[in-house]
Formats: sequence, structure tokens, C-alpha cells
Amino acid sequence: MITYFLALLPDAAARDATCLTAAALQRELGLRGRPVARDRLHLTLRFLGECSESNQLLEAAVDAVMSDVPLEPLSIELTRSACFPGRPGSSPWVFEPRLSPAALMHLVGRLDNRLAGCPFIHPREHGFRPHVTWLYSEGRIEAPRLVKPILWRPKEIVLVASSGAGEYDVRGGWQLPDEVIDGRAVSAGGR
Repeated sequence: MITYFLALLPDAAARDATCLTAAALQRELGLRGRPVARDRLHLTLRFLGECSESNQLLEAAVDAVMSDVPLEPLSIELTRSACFPGRPGSSPWVFEPRLSPAALMHLVGRLDNRLAGCPFIHPREHGFRPHVTWLYSEGRIEAPRLVKPILWRPKEIVLVASSGAGEYDVRGGWQLPDEVIDGRAVSAGGR
């Protein structure tokens, strides 16, 4: 089975900070479980669906939608850790922002609106809560816990196909601008 989703990937500094904070918190709380591998850390923007094999129609539809979605620079400050309900003995531990950045919420809204017309893309079943999963553990906490802020400044949105073997295959990418000048998105060197 192949799972498709749109995601933000961390740059090297954000990946390092996420892993260091996760390891320290896991030790501090005595959590057992398997940490998410460094190369699998991501922030899911939109689950798209599951297919028994590679789905070129879905990939082409996502590419068409992404080519039409206005993109803005994103900066996400992960400031707390929380634990979501999960399968028994395997609750996801996440880092999340205290407040969801407006640019991120606008992007997700635009993606949802444009993807709504695609018949083979799974509809969103619940609201969007930005987070980065860092551990699956049997331990749980009920209230979010503050952590040293982890700054994510993603450079692109990626389309990921994940196999049951846990491998991530990036099937597409769309560069986020570095800044907006006079209402126009500008990337480094592209002024």
C-alpha cells in the first residue's frame, strides 16, 4: 500500500534541533519507544489517500493544483510537546506551535479548496493541527509541555509516497519563496 501526502521537510538546522530536543525530552521523561528517524521528520499539510500501487493520476492532479496555489514564505516555531491518542502502546508524541502561523493556515486552506474537486483524493476528515511527530511510545501526558523553541523555515512543499516498508519517496516539490516584496513572492537570487 502506498500512502500519499503533502508535507514540509526541515532544513538541516531544524532537523538537528528537532532531534536534539526530542532525545533530551525522551530521556527526561523516561519514555520508551521508537523515535522517528531523522530523514522521516516532516510536517504533514494534507493526507491525500492510499493506493495499492503508484497513482499517476493523483500525482498529476496534485502537480496541477500546486502549480496554481500561491505560495508564501513559512516560518514555524515549535514551542511545545504534546501526546496524541494512538494505538495501545504506540501514542504519537509531537512538537507543535503554540499558535498556528497565519501563512501556514492560509496555505492549508487554499490546498483544501483546490484539492476538494479531485475525485481520487481523500477528503480531509478533521481540522488541521500542525505538528511534527518525533516519537511513538506507550507513555502519555495529558497537557502540552513547553520546550525550547525549534524554528522550521521550510524551503519547499513535497509530495511524498510512503510504502508499507516505511520508505519515503519524494514524487514532487514546489519551492517556497524566501520573501514577499511588493506583493510578489521572491526566491533567493530571483529579485
